[in-house]
Amino acid sequence: MDVRIFPAGEVSPTSHKSGIGIGKSPYEVKGMDDKGFREFSRKRGRSRSAIESCVGFVKKFEDYLREHRGIRGIDEATPDDIRSFVSWGKKELKSVNSYLWGIHRYYEFISDKKMYKVTLDLRRQEIEEHRRKRKPLNLKKIQGVAFEHVARLESLSIINVNQMIEAGKTRRIIPHEC
Repeated sequence: MDVRIFPAGEVSPTSHKSGIGIGKSPYEVKGMDDKGFREFSRKRGRSRSAIESCVGFVKKFEDYLREHRGIRGIDEATPDDIRSFVSWGKKELKSVNSYLWGIHRYYEFISDKKMYKVTLDLRRQEIEEHRRKRKPLNLKKIQGVAFEHVARLESLSIINVNQMIEAGKTRRIIPHEC
């Protein structure tokens, strides 16, 4: 059970899922059920540091919702709010993907399938976008690879990992000597 505080200081016990309780007020302060979320995460084998990171990510999202969207809690957020957070986060946060991971886990905890899917899809898009921006690893920089193998690949115009993967996908036959 989650305890919510009203402006006048009255306390109303409510369920975090239904939001229905005695003395419900439009001024009610809503927030994440961090105790329940911690327990949920612990039961799924998350480390203490991962749990605390997730809680911090969700709290940052809630701060954003209050400050930029006029929304009182994560349970009131919409897909547009998440997308707006991602746009804002790309400018203001070190890694918006980490925040999406924590928010995604929270929506799993409260069984909000729609928002769970939205955050999962956005996280996947962020990961893919990051991968596309990353400079491919040069084969010469991989420790333990024989110089003659790298030289042979270079003679075939393959100098980085991405080119090697692409060459492996094609039907072009590369001589066995490499």
